[in-house]
Amino acid sequence: MDFPILNSPEYKGYFLRLDPKEEILSLFKSDGDFIKSVKLEDLVSLLLESNGSTRRKNLRTSLSLKIKYQSAPGNWEESITGTLGTGGLFIETPVPLEKGSDVAIKFNLPDTPLQLIEAKGKVVWTRNQFEKVLHFPGMGIEFSDISNEQKSAIRNMITAINKSRGIELTQEQS
Repeated sequence: MDFPILNSPEYKGYFLRLDPKEEILSLFKSDGDFIKSVKLEDLVSLLLESNGSTRRKNLRTSLSLKIKYQSAPGNWEESITGTLGTGGLFIETPVPLEKGSDVAIKFNLPDTPLQLIEAKGKVVWTRNQFEKVLHFPGMGIEFSDISNEQKSAIRNMITAINKSRGIELTQEQS
């Protein structure tokens, strides 16, 4: 299915092609030259992530922390987070693990640097390339095993950071 771009002066004549079977959206120039494709699941994740009105069930904030993660026994990698939430985090990496992969995670919170947070999680989504300038490649991890004490420490820190940024909690997040 092709969708011409008609009203955007900068891209008038370009068109989008939707492949419903592969769930891929591709952009083409007016002469038919291919520009770029995106998986629909990645597009939906990006739209939900960037939409300030989206209500998430878990509290989160943008935060860069050093993190260690392990996908296989003895194979620890180091990276940084892009976001951290009570339900999981985003790890920036040029080579994300496969969706569904199990990971062990270790990191320290800036407000309690001597308290090591150790959790287990699962890769629930990936971004395999840069999106615009600020969205690094990486993987979204959902916590599958984290103590209530550690989750509470994450919640308290995020609440303080978000409050200092003027971001209010929704009822679902509290």
